[in-house]
Amino acid sequence: MADYSWAPGATGDFGAAANWLVSGAVATQPPGPNDFASIDGVGVVVTGAGTVQRLKFYGTGTVSGLLTATYGAQVNQVLTLDRGAVLTTPRLGLPIDGSHGGTCALTVGAQAVVAITPFHSVDNYGILIGDAGPPSGALVVHGAGAVVDGGNQPIAVGQGSPGTLTIADGGTLTAGNGDPLVYPWALVVGNHAEGTVSVSEATLTARGQIIVGRQANGTLTIEGCSVVAASDLYIGWTLQAHVSGKVSISGPRARLVVEGALGVGAALGTGSLDVADHAIVSAGLGVNVSATGTLTLDHGQINTTALGVDKGGTLSGSGRVTAPMGFENNGGTITANGLLILAGDLSNDGTINADAGSELVCAGSLGGTGTIALDAGAVVSVAAVASSQTITFASNTGKLVLLNPGAFAGVIAGFVKGDVIKLHAPATQGTFVPGPVNGLPGGVLTLEDAHGNVVAQLSMIGSYATSDFTVTLGVVKHL
Repeated sequence: MADYSWAPGATGDFGAAANWLVSGAVATQPPGPNDFASIDGVGVVVTGAGTVQRLKFYGTGTVSGLLTATYGAQVNQVLTLDRGAVLTTPRLGLPIDGSHGGTCALTVGAQAVVAITPFHSVDNYGILIGDAGPPSGALVVHGAGAVVDGGNQPIAVGQGSPGTLTIADGGTLTAGNGDPLVYPWALVVGNHAEGTVSVSEATLTARGQIIVGRQANGTLTIEGCSVVAASDLYIGWTLQAHVSGKVSISGPRARLVVEGALGVGAALGTGSLDVADHAIVSAGLGVNVSATGTLTLDHGQINTTALGVDKGGTLSGSGRVTAPMGFENNGGTITANGLLILAGDLSNDGTINADAGSELVCAGSLGGTGTIALDAGAVVSVAAVASSQTITFASNTGKLVLLNPGAFAGVIAGFVKGDVIKLHAPATQGTFVPGPVNGLPGGVLTLEDAHGNVVAQLSMIGSYATSDFTVTLGVVKHL
């Protein structure tokens, strides 16, 4: 075994002995599989092919050949893999040795490849971005055909120093959890130091969990025509109260696909998920927003089996959430500030707000012991509603739409002049009996059609009389 260093001013073939020094003397043969090789210089260009045990890069360089490091490779300053270049190694660190200062960045360009082999030391990551520092580390996968194949091994972004991963313009990166001693994680963003991942017009695939914000802050941004796929995704998955995780996805062709569970916030850490501009998030098992989590939609879409919002957690915005197995035990706050459609049965033990000028559609049965509040100009459409639910008009310009009047058993409060109740049924007259009636806290407004058939009976909290209401073609107003 020998230590090789790149000769000052050398450029060209990795396999040319004349480009190498050993103990300060010109090498008689190029480095081999049992040797260490260090490349340092400004504007170094490396071509050709070679295999060594350990490979280190300093200074600024470009590789366009085929290089293999059987134990590990380090990028300690600035390196670019040019078109056709392939770097194969079981472990890649950025940086490990910061003694030269400056910045640390590896750019995998168009048609270039980093291939992580699975034969690395156990209980470790295949790629560490921000391995040890300072400085911080950056990995850029940029251009059509730019590939980082993680070899089904885990990747840490922000390990011992801050790390940044950028995948853009046709780039592809894969990670995995093939090492059973590194837990189920495939990608950890913000492991022990701050981590940032950006995916734009590119693809990120994790065969295992993605953790965003573990013991340090983590951020994942998805934009443009991009796909990020994972077995599970946890945002702000930490016992550290000062740690946060944030995932943002935007664009009509942006997709976040989670095979299993998606958790927003956990334990003491805070988590946020922002879905905007018609982006789509899919979670096969379910989505849970914890007490420290926030889920925000801005014309975004969530497709999942079931969704829960814990007490203290929030779901807000505009868009559509589809949960065929239901919105389970909402103990937090759900707020519409545009058109928000909730498709699925909803067990509401918390608060649902329709902000001023917004429209909320609950396309499923509504149960639980919580409340729904309508601000000025808000429209709320509900179908089947349990008697334990209270719907409150918080201003004088709210509109409540009963999609199935016969299945409405809730209680209505704060109904004043200017408010409207619209029934999807031909009611033309109504009579009010002061309450309590049949155990309900308020009086009952009975609505009938022109033939005297009962269309609906509404429990109304407040001081009313029959003369306080007008009913025209299924529209109820306060006089």
